[in-house]
Amino acid sequence: MHKIITDRLSPPPKGEGSRFKGELRKTNVKINKANHIPPDFNIVPDYYEELLEFINKPHTSQYQLLMIAIFHHRMSWIHPFDNGNGRIVRLLTYAMLIKTGFKVKKGRIINPSSVFYGNREKYYEMLSIADKLDDNSLLEWSEYFLSGLRNEIKKIDSLLEYEYVKNRILLPTVKRVFNVGKIDKIERDILKYIVSKKKMSMKAKELTKMGIKKSLNKSRTIKRMRDKKILIPIKKNGRIYTINFRSSYLLRWVIEVLNENGFVSEFLNIKQI
Repeated sequence: MHKIITDRLSPPPKGEGSRFKGELRKTNVKINKANHIPPDFNIVPDYYEELLEFINKPHTSQYQLLMIAIFHHRMSWIHPFDNGNGRIVRLLTYAMLIKTGFKVKKGRIINPSSVFYGNREKYYEMLSIADKLDDNSLLEWSEYFLSGLRNEIKKIDSLLEYEYVKNRILLPTVKRVFNVGKIDKIERDILKYIVSKKKMSMKAKELTKMGIKKSLNKSRTIKRMRDKKILIPIKKNGRIYTINFRSSYLLRWVIEVLNENGFVSEFLNIKQI
């Protein structure tokens, strides 16, 4: 895994690659902006094997997440590679979460970067506390880690609830797009109408409910919205339409509303989107 993520990247100190791709480090390293000094490279293999032995022991279900919390810190503390340690520890944390039962294919996605990089300073502060390696410090780190996972799970689960998504994400997005003049009142009302339906779809004839009664006016309205790419047919040559939130008219505002509701980590610069 380490070899894959560092391949074709320039080695440190300037690049994000590695001088020892896919191998434990053969030199001592320093961590930028951190007080922790990783162990001497000569004893890294022993620490690394000890860590692998720990995570591969059978752990009862009530201790599995605690084991992952301890692993996350310990891996960071050992700093086994000359570069790419943060990427590796987040990837392995993700893999271990999936292994313990977080089923990605069923709609629940736990992203360690979202959990811990939402507030980088706090994350590094808690890692620093755990670096003391005493029981109380490790418990404080573990509580922080598990609380972060719980909060992320709650956020992700809320995105699977129709009422939450409708009232907190989609309707505010439509309102904002209208307020900045990207859509007119009729277009706003049509988008709001579609959002209000759980199936998130509309037949052309339903435009009558928005006061558009003539077939010609219905066709023109739909064409205008399709040209803007804010409305798309669900099926090819079909007459059932839904909202295209990937449209440049809508995507930026969806992301902004998601950001305001805490779904976008601070390391993604929202102003650049």
